[in-house]
This record gives sequence, structure tokens and C-alpha cells, in this order.
Amino acid sequence: MKTYRCLGIDPGIANTGLAVVERRLNYQLLASELVKSSADIPKAERLLKISKAVDTILNTHECALVAVERCYHNKNISSSQSTGAVIGVVMLAAAQRDIPVLELTPQQVKASAGLGGRCSKAEVKKMMSRFFKQRYPLNHHVADAAAAGIAGCLSIYLLPKCEDQR
Repeated sequence: MKTYRCLGIDPGIANTGLAVVERRLNYQLLASELVKSSADIPKAERLLKISKAVDTILNTHECALVAVERCYHNKNISSSQSTGAVIGVVMLAAAQRDIPVLELTPQQVKASAGLGGRCSKAEVKKMMSRFFKQRYPLNHHVADAAAAGIAGCLSIYLLPKCEDQR
């Protein structure tokens, strides 16, 4: 049975969830991290902190794919712009390693976790904690990242660049 490994990301300038999910016969959460940054820090430094965390995970785990949750466009334009900047940082890190990036809607991420597209963050957190048999509840940003990682593992066979890693 082939192994598929995906870095799932829930992007945000204040909180970015990272989760490396591996699929063999079942799914395993190999690594997870919550990257927090304060609004008191300049945006460039916040993006640098996120970039370093993504680089560290990608250098530690051989991921065939990065799955990132798309920016959910809401009424807060500045939040959407900051989230878009985080997604850009993630895409750059993946491109530097020739790793394909899969952008997913929040509904696709939730559906991959076996939840409806309109479920709450608390429901995703509860499901991912159970799914990966975590003794402690995952942070909801990390839980969203883990769900994105599952979606990536499910989609990996559809991407041509991943064929050599199957």
C-alpha cells in the first residue's frame, strides 16, 4: 500500500494551523502546529514567522502535496487580504520545493472530514480529535488544517505532479 503525505493548512495572519497527514491503510497525524502572531508585530514579520514554520515542516516531512483552505470572503476585506498574503507565503514555500498546492473551499475541507459543509469549527475540532484519537482536543485551526490534509490525501491521485510519489 502506498503512502501519501500532505501538509494541510488553515491560513490566517493571527493563527495559522499546520498539520501533516499521512495515509496508508488509515490516516495518521504526523505533526501539527499552531503559528500565532500578535497584531503588535508588523505584517511582514508575522508572514516571516509563518513562512519559517511552513519551511520547517516541509523540510522535516516529505509531503507530496500542500492542501490549503481558500480565503473565505466575508465582509472583512482587510482580513481577507491578510489571509491571502498567508496563502501566498505557503504557495511560495511549496513552489520552491516543486510541491503542488491544492486550494480547497471551506466546504470541501469540512466534507473531507465527513461533516456537512456548514458545520461549526467546534464540530470539526471534535471530529478531528476523534478521527486521530487525540487525548486532548486539537485547536480548531489545527483541526481545520488536519481536515485539509485529509482532503489532500483523498485528492492526491488526481494531481499529475504527484504521480511519481504514489
